Amino acid sequence: MTVRTISAQELDSFAAPYASEWVKEMLSKFWQEGRSSPEQCFLAEDEQGIVGRVAYWSQASAPADLFVFGLHLPWKADYVEVGKELFRASLELMSGRGARSVTLYFHAEFDGHVEQRHRLMQELGFEQSQDKVRYLWTGDTLPQVADRLAYRTMPELGEEAFQDAVQRVTAGTLDREDQGRVKRLGPEAAAREYMQLLEDADDPRHDWWLLGFEPDGTLVGLVVPQPLDEQECGIGYVGVVPEKRGQGYSLDLLVKGTAVAHSHGFRKSVAEVDRLNAPMRAALERAGYKETGQLWAYRLNL
Repeated sequence: MTVRTISAQELDSFAAPYASEWVKEMLSKFWQEGRSSPEQCFLAEDEQGIVGRVAYWSQASAPADLFVFGLHLPWKADYVEVGKELFRASLELMSGRGARSVTLYFHAEFDGHVEQRHRLMQELGFEQSQDKVRYLWTGDTLPQVADRLAYRTMPELGEEAFQDAVQRVTAGTLDREDQGRVKRLGPEAAAREYMQLLEDADDPRHDWWLLGFEPDGTLVGLVVPQPLDEQECGIGYVGVVPEKRGQGYSLDLLVKGTAVAHSHGFRKSVAEVDRLNAPMRAALERAGYKETGQLWAYRLNL
């Protein structure tokens, strides 16, 4: 078996096993934006032809932290053997170019072969960093909540106020990925990194980013709705500061964020929450969100 990078002319071949037009569109976009390149797309081949594919991309703000895209293996045959060689060879090359980590996300709804993916990640020494539940809101109405918060936007208050709020709501978080980020970087640097992740969204609408305050000006928390496509909006972040937890404020913030997206024509809103975060899951269900599936993330430090 050999592993090699592709040329730009091989995009059709790389995308062939998938919903090829979407894969081609995403890879082309990544290439144009400098977040990936043909040299970051790999094929595993044997005497029968192509047996595996994987591509890597990164956020513009953190080019050394890679994400997996387009992983395709012989899931019903020798996927472990092929996957090990494909990742070994490709990550050796990417590490030599300065990559420091790689993360793989997969959804039970969309990606399939869930048990095989879990096994492969474990065989490769990846550490699970996320175990989340995906929720979807498709309603026309939201529950009534008490009018007890005043909201201010990112343009009104500035980036520093938002970063401080992210740092405060992350303290004691039940989200295991956020816990890992704080442990790895420290609270302040973790907040900066999370802010950059929010900024790196395709359409970060800062006037939708909201901080919620009690009437006396005490910060309660934040909510960040962000468009995902023309129909669907993501609730990118919801958090309540530790001293205000247990008072139902997560529902206030979630309803407000969903209402903002709905007022701009979005009929679907998506939220993903750690499986162990029972308070936020309860708030989502009270807001009319329905559980649609699970997703996981695995991370490997190179």
